[in-house]
Amino acid sequence: MTEAVYDGGLEGLFAILDGVCRGAPLPDRVRLEPGLPGRLGDQSPGEQSPGDKSPGDKDPVQGDLFEAEEAGCRREGAGSGVLYPSAESPDAGGGAAKELFVVSAAAWDEFIHAWMSEFPIAVELLRFAWKVIAAARAEGSGRPGGIRSPEARQAAKQAAADRGDPAVAATLSAAFKVRREIDRLRGLLRFAPDCQGAYIARCAPDHFVLPGLGEHFFQRFGDTPWAIVDERRRIALACSADGEPRLVQAAALQHPAFGRNAAEPAETGETAESPGPDVWTELWRNYHRAVNNESRRNPALQRQFMPVRYWKYLNEL
Repeated sequence: MTEAVYDGGLEGLFAILDGVCRGAPLPDRVRLEPGLPGRLGDQSPGEQSPGDKSPGDKDPVQGDLFEAEEAGCRREGAGSGVLYPSAESPDAGGGAAKELFVVSAAAWDEFIHAWMSEFPIAVELLRFAWKVIAAARAEGSGRPGGIRSPEARQAAKQAAADRGDPAVAATLSAAFKVRREIDRLRGLLRFAPDCQGAYIARCAPDHFVLPGLGEHFFQRFGDTPWAIVDERRRIALACSADGEPRLVQAAALQHPAFGRNAAEPAETGETAESPGPDVWTELWRNYHRAVNNESRRNPALQRQFMPVRYWKYLNEL
């Protein structure tokens, strides 16, 4: 039985995939060991495989990604608007990452979104990615363009949609859950300005979805500084007036544009610079009460589109 060891980061997972693409066997287990790059190792007695845990269990995957104050992130051209750590460094398995993107940008998106779920499905992700790459290699062999040929890309597309494969099914299911939460939070996040004019929103999502929110709010706010704080993981996605969204530790969110540590919620809704009630919150609540039509109130439908776990962050509720 082959076991892979990695640090839980995206680059580490790509490093394992790069080894597989170069001839290493697909691992039967993936063991999380923070601080290590992706590498193949011997099985250690008593270690836990992904199959030993339920999808709802959380691994401490994200904790060590943000030991530095800032993790460099950028937008890629996969069409998803996802910000994630660059996979082009020598330790990141850039060859496999680029090959997966070349043969199928859609499969690349599924892989990234499924990883963001934080489910213990690292083995399934590796098998999904290798299935897509192997299909493209087999079909593109001997053809003009190789894996870039239309035939190879069509084979990769079909492999990425084969839900009869448990690894593909697990990857697509996890990716769907992440995209659904990203879509919900685009509408359910509530921003409030602080004394410096920066807009702050707080949330506690089920998945690591902050990278998927960057593009939307970057375009929405323009040159207005803003930040989204994930209180569960203690990280934040922040964007200054003249910069681009970046992931930072919540405790390190002391940007001049915000004027204070925006990660620390005010217990009373007041600040030292502007004492008194939060007038913006009250204004929004008054607006909601004015436009609300009680005769069309449907609590069941409301819970379907706005799950109860989000309500603590909705000012109108």
